[in-house]
Amino acid sequence: MVKEAESREGDQPISLDLLKDDTRLTLEQAATLAGYRSASTLRRAVREGRLQIERMSAHVMWTTAGALRDYLAGQGDRRGFARGRPRGTQRGQDAGGEAEE
Repeated sequence: MVKEAESREGDQPISLDLLKDDTRLTLEQAATLAGYRSASTLRRAVREGRLQIERMSAHVMWTTAGALRDYLAGQGDRRGFARGRPRGTQRGQDAGGEAEE
Protein backbone atom coordinates (compact mmCIF):
# COMPACT_ATOMS: atom_id res chain seq x y z
CA MET A 1 0.00 0.00 0.00
CA VAL A 2 1.30 3.43 -0.94
CA LYS A 3 1.30 6.02 1.81
CA GLU A 4 0.50 9.64 1.11
CA ALA A 5 2.56 12.46 2.62
CA GLU A 6 0.42 14.80 4.67
CA SER A 7 1.12 18.45 5.19
CA ARG A 8 -0.91 20.69 7.44
CA GLU A 9 -0.43 24.32 8.26
CA GLY A 10 1.62 24.71 11.41
CA ASP A 11 3.34 21.31 11.05
CA GLN A 12 7.10 21.06 10.78
CA PRO A 13 8.37 20.85 7.17
CA ILE A 14 8.89 17.31 5.89
CA SER A 15 12.40 16.37 4.75
CA LEU A 16 12.76 14.32 1.57
CA ASP A 17 15.40 12.21 3.32
CA LEU A 18 12.86 11.03 5.92
CA LEU A 19 10.25 9.85 3.40
CA LYS A 20 10.05 6.28 2.10
CA ASP A 21 10.44 5.79 -1.64
CA ASP A 22 6.77 4.84 -2.12
CA THR A 23 5.37 7.93 -0.34
CA ARG A 24 3.07 9.82 -2.73
CA LEU A 25 3.47 13.59 -3.12
CA THR A 26 1.57 16.17 -5.11
CA LEU A 27 3.75 18.17 -7.49
CA GLU A 28 3.33 21.19 -5.19
CA GLN A 29 4.62 19.19 -2.19
CA ALA A 30 7.46 17.78 -4.31
CA ALA A 31 8.42 21.29 -5.48
CA THR A 32 8.55 22.51 -1.88
CA LEU A 33 10.72 19.57 -0.84
CA ALA A 34 13.03 20.14 -3.82
CA GLY A 35 13.42 23.83 -2.96
CA TYR A 36 11.56 25.22 -6.00
CA ARG A 37 9.35 28.30 -5.67
CA SER A 38 6.58 26.71 -7.75
CA ALA A 39 5.70 23.37 -9.33
CA SER A 40 6.17 24.67 -12.89
CA THR A 41 9.69 23.23 -13.14
CA LEU A 42 8.40 19.80 -12.15
CA ARG A 43 5.47 20.05 -14.58
CA ARG A 44 7.99 20.78 -17.34
CA ALA A 45 10.04 17.76 -16.25
CA VAL A 46 6.89 15.63 -16.48
CA ARG A 47 6.19 16.88 -20.03
CA GLU A 48 9.79 16.12 -21.03
CA GLY A 49 9.61 12.65 -19.46
CA ARG A 50 12.26 13.27 -16.80
CA LEU A 51 9.93 12.86 -13.78
CA GLN A 52 7.62 9.89 -13.33
CA ILE A 53 4.08 10.67 -12.22
CA GLU A 54 0.74 9.01 -11.65
CA ARG A 55 -2.29 10.91 -12.94
CA MET A 56 -5.26 10.83 -10.57
CA SER A 57 -7.45 13.05 -12.78
CA ALA A 58 -6.98 15.53 -15.58
CA HIS A 59 -5.52 18.13 -13.20
CA VAL A 60 -4.10 16.11 -10.29
CA MET A 61 -0.67 14.50 -10.63
CA TRP A 62 1.22 12.54 -7.99
CA THR A 63 4.82 11.52 -7.87
CA THR A 64 6.69 9.45 -5.31
CA ALA A 65 9.55 10.45 -3.05
CA GLY A 66 11.76 7.89 -4.84
CA ALA A 67 10.93 9.34 -8.27
CA LEU A 68 11.65 12.85 -6.97
CA ARG A 69 15.03 11.71 -5.58
CA ASP A 70 15.88 10.12 -8.96
CA TYR A 71 14.90 13.31 -10.80
CA LEU A 72 16.98 15.52 -8.49
CA ALA A 73 19.98 13.17 -8.73
CA GLY A 74 19.77 13.39 -12.53
CA GLN A 75 19.80 17.18 -12.47
CA GLY A 76 23.42 17.41 -11.37
CA ASP A 77 24.85 20.80 -12.32
CA ARG A 78 21.87 21.86 -14.45
CA ARG A 79 20.28 24.04 -11.77
CA GLY A 80 21.30 27.68 -11.84
CA PHE A 81 22.99 27.61 -15.25
CA ALA A 82 23.40 31.18 -16.50
CA ARG A 83 22.43 31.73 -20.12
CA GLY A 84 23.59 34.43 -22.47
CA ARG A 85 26.46 36.86 -22.16
CA PRO A 86 27.84 37.48 -18.64
CA ARG A 87 26.95 40.86 -17.13
CA GLY A 88 29.32 43.67 -17.85
CA THR A 89 30.64 42.28 -21.13
CA GLN A 90 30.14 43.97 -24.48
CA ARG A 91 29.66 42.31 -27.83
CA GLY A 92 32.96 41.07 -29.13
CA GLN A 93 34.36 40.47 -25.60
CA ASP A 94 34.70 37.24 -23.70
CA ALA A 95 33.86 36.84 -20.01
CA GLY A 96 37.31 38.16 -19.01
CA GLY A 97 36.81 41.41 -20.96
CA GLU A 98 39.32 40.43 -23.65
CA ALA A 99 38.56 40.93 -27.32
CA GLU A 100 37.29 37.80 -29.06
CA GLU A 101 39.06 36.66 -32.17
